[in-house]
Amino acid sequence: MLSDLGDLKERIAALARDSAVGPRVADVTLEPAQDDYGSSFLRVVVQLNGLERQDDDALKALLKHIEDEVAELDERYPSVRFSEPA
Repeated sequence: MLSDLGDLKERIAALARDSAVGPRVADVTLEPAQDDYGSSFLRVVVQLNGLERQDDDALKALLKHIEDEVAELDERYPSVRFSEPA
């Protein structure tokens, strides 16, 4: 099953904003992609205003929540990245 990207983005953004790093979430982007072997996946980028070393545990927990949420709603594997806004 392939989910509507808009709905999935809203759910992931809500997860990110409810997490320990939530106050610093600037944006969430999702885009479908394919790896070198033709397998489909979802590229998920969570932009944070300031990445801090002490956030590692909070980011690991958020990563797991995002992976679990996508697995329930979409057949594509999520490739999750955290970055600072450009």
